[in-house]
Amino acid sequence: MNPNDRKIPVQLVYVKKKNFGTASSPGPSISFESQIIRKVHQDMKIDDQDEIGSKDLIEDLKHCDSSFTNFQNGNVLILDSITMDFDKSHISTEKLPESYQNKYLDLIEDQIKSNENLTKAELYEKIEILLIERTNETDENNKKINPKQVIENRFILAQFYFDARRYRKAFNIFDAIKNSYFPAMYQLGIILYDDLLDKDETLDEDEKKNKPLLDEIDSEMAFRHPNKEKWKLGFEYMLEIANLPISEKNKRLVHRAQFNVGKAYFLGFGAKQSDKKTEEFWLKSCDDGSEFGCVNAMTYLAFFYSRKNDPEFFDLNKSYFWHNEACGNGSLESQGALGAMYYYGLGCRKDFEAAYECLTNSSERGNVFSMGLLCDYYYRNKFYVKAVDLAKKVANLNDIDKISDETNCLRNFISKGIGLACFTLGRCYDLGKGVKTDPETAKFYYKKSYLFDPDICQLYQNQTTYQLI
Repeated sequence: MNPNDRKIPVQLVYVKKKNFGTASSPGPSISFESQIIRKVHQDMKIDDQDEIGSKDLIEDLKHCDSSFTNFQNGNVLILDSITMDFDKSHISTEKLPESYQNKYLDLIEDQIKSNENLTKAELYEKIEILLIERTNETDENNKKINPKQVIENRFILAQFYFDARRYRKAFNIFDAIKNSYFPAMYQLGIILYDDLLDKDETLDEDEKKNKPLLDEIDSEMAFRHPNKEKWKLGFEYMLEIANLPISEKNKRLVHRAQFNVGKAYFLGFGAKQSDKKTEEFWLKSCDDGSEFGCVNAMTYLAFFYSRKNDPEFFDLNKSYFWHNEACGNGSLESQGALGAMYYYGLGCRKDFEAAYECLTNSSERGNVFSMGLLCDYYYRNKFYVKAVDLAKKVANLNDIDKISDETNCLRNFISKGIGLACFTLGRCYDLGKGVKTDPETAKFYYKKSYLFDPDICQLYQNQTTYQLI
């Protein structure tokens, strides 16, 4: 459905399709920094003993519109710094749907449970031998009788190698069955497009090729890069799957492939850069926001429409629409983005109650950008103790890559959240709001804010200069 043909009420819609996380079960787990993040959202809970109740907070926000009206005068800067341009190189490739890995995952789980006394290396060796024996036995006995079983067992062995980062062995098996089993072709496309052959676990460090990272390559450099033919072949495999007729059985696979094809067009790696093709394939991948659509496609399409430097596609109403759809399907990133859009009145009218709900819920699920905005939220409305308590915890987060990998949130938005929390904390120490005045500590956090996100730091410095904060 075209978002222009569908009127979206200004209300919270992020629970309309699925229960994707609560305070007690906050969605994605974060192994390294989870304790800090869990502590952050636990201490954010508002109850009768807090300095203010949530209903009072929302009511007070509704009466603070004058300060936010002044703040919205800086929306051009806010748009440039917050909404919602993103680093192309940080778009992750969509993985194979789990439904195609169920037999493999069940087998691995059974082996782990029945061999708890083995070391990791011993367990790996035992599973490898088991899978090879199964594959050979099937090849010898059942090839003419049950060719489907032959292919499935080969795929399971290849997937085992893939997960063990032995990509070269996985590549050879996937390549042998790609024309008979599209999930194998899908994995082959990922190995080629993501340069996984050069990251094989069995290679020595000296053997691994020293090439520029993808975030150091633009679309012009891509056509001169030594891996360009691999990217092109990986793209062609994905394109073949993306153009398959849709059926009940393959729709998740096809929609994920469509997202990856759109990503290739967007980056200009493996295909000529084309925003029109990007939009075309990401819209197909979204599947009108259905449960079978690719959630990342919905989120990135929303970001795609919020790039202010591209007037042909810039449309905050469409951005708002697709963040709503992604949020309804469980996107943590889009839930935080919606909170920001309600907070600043971008693509929708300002709605402090909706902003507060989106930001608190996404913070509880681990969205660091939302945590940073909540620090600002509390500070602007003079809940300084809450602002300080939350900002201190967010400012201690450092492992951006780890958080990004495990929450599926963009690195630059995690940086913005930490930068905003650091600036808010610096401001509190500077003015003695919610904490004892300490100019040196204030300087430390101002500098830290700049290191995490110079644009956020500059934006909020301008706001303080003109006394909008």
